[in-house]
Amino acid sequence: MNTLKIMRNAVISLFLLIAISLPYYSAPQNISAQKYDNATLARENDDQINANEQNFQKFYPYWDAIVESFARMLKEFNTTMPEEELAKQMTQKAIKAMVDTHPNNAAFTPQETVAWNDATKGFFYGIGAQVSQPTKWILEKTEESFPKNPNDEYGEESENTILGLKITNPAGKRINTLNTQEIPCGSKMIIFKKNPKQNNALIKNQYIKIAEPLKIIEIIPGGGAEEIGLKSNDIISEIETNAGWIKTENFTISENCAYLKGPNDTPVNLMITRGSDKFKSIIVRKKIDTTKFNIENKEYGDTMYIKIKEFNRRISDETKKILDQISQKNIKKIVIDLRNNPGGVLEEALETLSYFVPRNHTMICITSKDQIIETRKSSGKPLFNGKIVVLINNNSASASEIMAGVLKYHGLAKIFGEKSYGKGSVQRIFPLTENDAIPQIKITISEYKIYNALKNNAEKINARIIDLEKVDGVGIAPDIEIDATLPIEKIMEIQEIQNYLNN
Repeated sequence: MNTLKIMRNAVISLFLLIAISLPYYSAPQNISAQKYDNATLARENDDQINANEQNFQKFYPYWDAIVESFARMLKEFNTTMPEEELAKQMTQKAIKAMVDTHPNNAAFTPQETVAWNDATKGFFYGIGAQVSQPTKWILEKTEESFPKNPNDEYGEESENTILGLKITNPAGKRINTLNTQEIPCGSKMIIFKKNPKQNNALIKNQYIKIAEPLKIIEIIPGGGAEEIGLKSNDIISEIETNAGWIKTENFTISENCAYLKGPNDTPVNLMITRGSDKFKSIIVRKKIDTTKFNIENKEYGDTMYIKIKEFNRRISDETKKILDQISQKNIKKIVIDLRNNPGGVLEEALETLSYFVPRNHTMICITSKDQIIETRKSSGKPLFNGKIVVLINNNSASASEIMAGVLKYHGLAKIFGEKSYGKGSVQRIFPLTENDAIPQIKITISEYKIYNALKNNAEKINARIIDLEKVDGVGIAPDIEIDATLPIEKIMEIQEIQNYLNN
């Protein structure tokens, strides 16, 4: 049966790829981040793949029995969905669950694969809007007379009267992190507090983490969203798909974006919420050249404002053009706006940093098990040595955090705004052969940390693990907190920013 063969090959391929990636977690490797593509990985790991294939030979009979049982189960399902479509959807869910060991791992559906590949090319076909998906904890239930449990499973008593806290993922497995970015939606959090109304009793509050609908952060000039009059802060509550209308709060942001993107000149129907108004909109997808809208600049007297929306290809070249213009003008100060910048191509961020960081100075280190496996240094000659302000918010992630962090920890800039997202992990794309349910997966293989050249006795050239600043799950803290939602005209008037730039 072809459906069963696809499922079998998909899962075995996944096991093999995870086995290949394990060395990156367990031991330092002398590798270059630029060196490896999928073909290289395949060539250099032939021996390991063959060895793992030998090991999995013993597993095949058991897997075949599982798949046969699954086939019988499919026939019992009370659904009108074709068997192959049902098997594909169940396979997608199974593989997604298997790679869900890190919040930045992902299993891409065919639509998500196309969207990901388009993004790396510097263009995509979509509605012409940058979106985010907020999350929140909501109170699910409360027990006010919960008997006091001496079991210390939930932690020790603390000064804020919280007696204990327990967080479990959607599968019920305990999570030992308080970083909200690492906790998936559907997770539950139980907090025990003293009951002020009853001695020797507790209040048990159970919360659940849920996703909110998509929110438009910014409208891309020339796109379909701009044409029909959509605005920043509009809520995309529903999207019409081939299977009918879906609520965006029930899907991940990558799944939602896959529905928003599609072939050029094709329509997509959306349900929009704006304040108390709710209305349907039909948007025609268009080609969006990310290299054209991802950077912009404007002069404010002797200050150059540079907005970098995403580190896609050619961003470093465009930044250099702006800096070359500055050298010909009376520009003494720069404001770099990285708010809502989700990251992008690491090499572009590092190349852009080389226009500010002295040549051969360490910028970031790739680490595994708290050991440095690779050091990345500035490759260029600084083109600007004046005052720099960097703006960030909690949607600034990955490559934008590297940009902000390196400038901060080299004493080259002052950071204003709010704490950034906290994505400091490195992923690699692996294809799954003979699988149209999940064509490729993204696996976390290591972590990057920012080198802090301001620490006492820090070596600017030779990196040491003690001089590194963790980003993953932590983020970049601003030097001065400000309202990060303000438009740039208002931000330029903030007294703390003016004091720093002019003194």
